Amino acid sequence: YGAMHGLETFSQLVRFDFESDHGPGSMDHSLANVRRYAGLKLGYVAGTTSHMELDASSRELFVADTGNDRVLRVMVDTGHYLQDAKARFPIYSSPEASFNYTIWEGLQWSVLGVLDRPNTLALAKDVVYVGSDTLGKIFAFDRATGVVLKSVTVVSAPERLRGISLSHGALYLARSHPSGGGKVAAVSG
Repeated sequence: YGAMHGLETFSQLVRFDFESDHGPGSMDHSLANVRRYAGLKLGYVAGTTSHMELDASSRELFVADTGNDRVLRVMVDTGHYLQDAKARFPIYSSPEASFNYTIWEGLQWSVLGVLDRPNTLALAKDVVYVGSDTLGKIFAFDRATGVVLKSVTVVSAPERLRGISLSHGALYLARSHPSGGGKVAAVSG
């Protein structure tokens, strides 16, 4: 549903809706709908991912804002049109009039929790699991209050936590090693 623009100079939340599958290798975005959201400045850390997870039923987008050491809750159906983005950001995917590229403001968001370099997320009904790139831990945040319910160390230096995912009630992690190897494992504890 959304993506963070990785350039430090912009660091905005950007919503991409390409409306239909363009097929393998196709860059035809003439029917795309892209929104840049003003008013929410995201932080970028080189070499570190910043994951997002959307809860389609509650319409909440959880964002690992790695550069600002925080986890955000964004209400995706909020905000309103401000202006066309093509003049302000002249690098875009299609010159066609059907390519809708806009800037929105008034997005409602809040800080769910503060954490050293959060980089990966997984959602459960009442919990947001958040991995920290620098701490090598996964934290369980209560979705309603933002209180940390538990944390578990899952990676030790020089390995890095790269991703987490829930599948059939089990939490899995992906970690990498500086030599280029990696591993996927179930989290226990």
